[in-house]
Amino acid sequence: MFKKLVISIALGMFLSFAIFVSPLSRLTHTEAKAARATLITDTVYLPIVVSPPKPPGVYLMNNHSYFVDSRYLYIVGEVHNTMSEPVRWVKVSVDLFDDEGRLVGTDFTFVSADKIPAGRKACFQLFLSEPPGWTNYQLSSAYRYLGEVVTGLTVFNDSGRIDGDGYQVIGQVRNDSGQRIEYVQPSVTLYNDVGTVIGCDYTYINLTHLDPGQVDSFSTSFYGRGSYADVARYQVLVDGSLK
Repeated sequence: MFKKLVISIALGMFLSFAIFVSPLSRLTHTEAKAARATLITDTVYLPIVVSPPKPPGVYLMNNHSYFVDSRYLYIVGEVHNTMSEPVRWVKVSVDLFDDEGRLVGTDFTFVSADKIPAGRKACFQLFLSEPPGWTNYQLSSAYRYLGEVVTGLTVFNDSGRIDGDGYQVIGQVRNDSGQRIEYVQPSVTLYNDVGTVIGCDYTYINLTHLDPGQVDSFSTSFYGRGSYADVARYQVLVDGSLK
């Protein structure tokens, strides 16, 4: 039985090899060489399409989401400042449409941080009465340039946890600059495991200002989605004003 199997496999391999090489084996050496050259020459290479990079600017990220709490609609997302300079007062607008394309609602808000440093992201939350009949929405943004941002604020000892039906983020901020900073404002973005924004909020530290080397704490809570069990990570962006 084993010998028959080996013979059958060997015969099959021989036949396959014979079928493969037979067209070239009947040609002369010169003809076979020319045939191989023709096969190589006829190889088709598909072009690789590379999209050009976007010019620097402030862009709405495609990771926004929404939820409905009672009669109110919440839309949360983030914007990315890809420029080499900071921006401030980034305004996000929303238009809501029904399934026939009619405008049924509109509103706007500002991102949670007054200023977005170069290369950083900041979240936004739109909150409005749910328009009847809406099926889709469109977002747009506008911004202003800013000459400088406050630097030297360090977030540390921070953590996030489920808090009943909500989610809480706490932490501390230290002033590592050489000057007093007022109205220190941590802004917190929540993400699920695929990077979709599912929460956005901001708060202030307990003190009205931080002197150089001084530390104070903050706490912010998220509610309204029904469950925050899908929170995978969060980001804290801290801002302030010079005296």
